[in-house]
Amino acid sequence: MLTFDEVLKIQAEAEALLAGNEHEVDSRRVLELVRDSNCSAYDCEFIALAVRLGTKVVTMDGKMLREFPQYAVPLSKALT
Repeated sequence: MLTFDEVLKIQAEAEALLAGNEHEVDSRRVLELVRDSNCSAYDCEFIALAVRLGTKVVTMDGKMLREFPQYAVPLSKALT
């Protein structure tokens, strides 16, 4: 078990590591992806971001792989 102060310190370290690497996603695009797929808004945020950045989402989520084969690749392929 961690103390509350230890958790706060770990959280601060994690946020410092991520600082400056956050990306905004277009909410309309996310909602369009939700409308046109069977994926959650949470999953579609990753897809929208991948499209915006010109990259792929590496995932083990079967639904994302089926719904967005052009933007999602299985972890097993990413490791080879």
